[in-house]
Amino acid sequence: GVLIFTSFIITNIFLLFPLCLFILHSGIQQWWRNNRSASSMSHSDFFTFHLAVIELMSVFGCVLGLCAPYSNRSVLITAVNILSFSSFGGVYIHVLTCVDRYLAVLHPLTYMSLKKDRGFRIRHVCVCCVWLLGVVETALMTAGLVFIVLNFCVLILSLASIFYCTLSVLRALISPGPAKQLKGKKKVDQMKQRALHTILAITGALAMRFSFAIAWAAMIVLGINLNCVMLTMDVWLNLPSSLVLPALFLQKAGKFACLKTNLVFPIPSCS
Repeated sequence: GVLIFTSFIITNIFLLFPLCLFILHSGIQQWWRNNRSASSMSHSDFFTFHLAVIELMSVFGCVLGLCAPYSNRSVLITAVNILSFSSFGGVYIHVLTCVDRYLAVLHPLTYMSLKKDRGFRIRHVCVCCVWLLGVVETALMTAGLVFIVLNFCVLILSLASIFYCTLSVLRALISPGPAKQLKGKKKVDQMKQRALHTILAITGALAMRFSFAIAWAAMIVLGINLNCVMLTMDVWLNLPSSLVLPALFLQKAGKFACLKTNLVFPIPSCS
């Protein structure tokens, strides 16, 4: 178990650290080129940049985890708290991204109105709530079964929201629509497909976490003590959800040009 956990930490450091740095560097460049204007950054990109910051925190937690065997217990506790916070915050960022895609496809007029000052204020409030909820959940980790139930409920609500967004976008994709819209139908359908693929990628990543949460809750109810194994599964099943949005961002930025013919998860530009 220790070897597997250590391999995860090393993988996390060397995989997420350069990826998140590149994303933040791209975001700062974009923000600077557009005269440091909030309107120059799409909502989905804004959420991705915050996720990159959260994942950089998890990388720092991984570094502390590597140092923990040679330090006191407080270092290990700090590492676990940081990794837990990044896990909780990542879930909420994914939900916000799916809601953003849902609004862009199903409620375009509302979405366009959110690209003004009012929308920027709303997205900042939402991201502040993400950070606050992550801190609260991390603080509740010592609550034992209460925390397990709370985490389970949060995952259920998150997946329910994402599934609703997925089904709604899918329904919009297969609906024929009025004949007068046929002229721009192809372009609209492509946007819907990209939004659907984005949501499906996030759904798959969170579904892995959800299946693990069910297994962990069952272990606790049955009184089976497999904490080491479950912790190892937890960290590895969180890795896909850490990578999905950064990978989608890089793909949208054209960094996977060499694989352009094999794109699986296109993401639309909201700028």
